[in-house]
Amino acid sequence: IPSEPGDVDVRVEEQLSESWLATAGGLMGLTPGQMEITRKMLGPSRLKQGFFTLFDSGAAVSCGLGVVENGYVGLYDIITDVEHRGRGYAEQLIRFMLCWARENGASRSYLQVVKSNETANRLYDKLGYREIYSYWYRVKDLR
Repeated sequence: IPSEPGDVDVRVEEQLSESWLATAGGLMGLTPGQMEITRKMLGPSRLKQGFFTLFDSGAAVSCGLGVVENGYVGLYDIITDVEHRGRGYAEQLIRFMLCWARENGASRSYLQVVKSNETANRLYDKLGYREIYSYWYRVKDLR
């Protein structure tokens, strides 16, 4: 787990809130239907969850989800507003998330990233992540 974050304004919620969902959904461009699916998927859990939002001048500019299980934290849905990319917000958010995870029993972390997302992959390389395998999604029409 990398070094400490800088002095940033980050809010962490340990349960899914409509505020976090609206921020994350807005940054990801989710449709109302996708928001409802996300609400159901991220609802109450037996696992330790952290819903993170990073603010700049009071505006939410980056968010992510951390889930702690068996000494690991999975980092999900890391996204920064298009207008605020390239300013280090995602890195600071991740560093904050990892500190939270360490305080909650995690000593290792993992994440998933789209192979073609070069900007994210550069950041994850910088933070010491390495690829261990690739994956893909498949769909089957049940009609």
